[in-house]
Amino acid sequence: MSHLEWDKFDKALNCGLSQVSFYDEERNIMAKANNEWITQLHYAFQDHENLYLAMDFHPGGDLLSLLNKYCFICIVLCVIFIIR
Repeated sequence: MSHLEWDKFDKALNCGLSQVSFYDEERNIMAKANNEWITQLHYAFQDHENLYLAMDFHPGGDLLSLLNKYCFICIVLCVIFIIR
C-alpha cells in the first residue's frame, strides 16, 4: 500500500505568472507520467486560497526543500541524497 503526501501551496505567496505556470507544469507532468522516477500525482484541487496536491510519499525525496533550507549543499550531501 502506498502512502500519500499532501502539499499545500498558498496562492497569495505564489501568485506571479511564472510560479503559476511552474505549478501547472509540475502537476501535468506528475499526472501524466508513467515512470518510476517521477512521483505519481493522485489528486489535485484548489480553493480560493490554496492549491492542494496529493501524491505518492517518498521519505527523504525532496531535494528542492533541502536546497531551499540550506541555499547551498556540498557535493558530498548531493551524493548521499542521490544514493538514498
